[in-house]
Amino acid sequence: MRGQIRKRVRQHVTSWAVVIYLGRDPDTQRKRYRWSTHKTERETTEGHLTQLLAQAQAGGGIPPAKLLLRDYLDQWLRDYATGACAPSTLRGYRSSCAAM
Repeated sequence: MRGQIRKRVRQHVTSWAVVIYLGRDPDTQRKRYRWSTHKTERETTEGHLTQLLAQAQAGGGIPPAKLLLRDYLDQWLRDYATGACAPSTLRGYRSSCAAM
């Protein structure tokens, strides 16, 4: 697994990007990368790169950059709606989420 840090300057704003090569997509054979942008100093970015590479080498994989809607809704139902809604409302939410 390879990774790099890139300094990005856009409209006089400096940021740092951690880029990790994830290999080729098995279906399309296109190269896949994971980008993560930081507005902090380079040392923090280097720590993040090291952490992601160590996690990938340990077999944990790299967490997705974006959360899918169905995953977010499952988490929302479990963490928030279960204790905050009436049972009938919760049933309606669960049936709506199951349709996705």
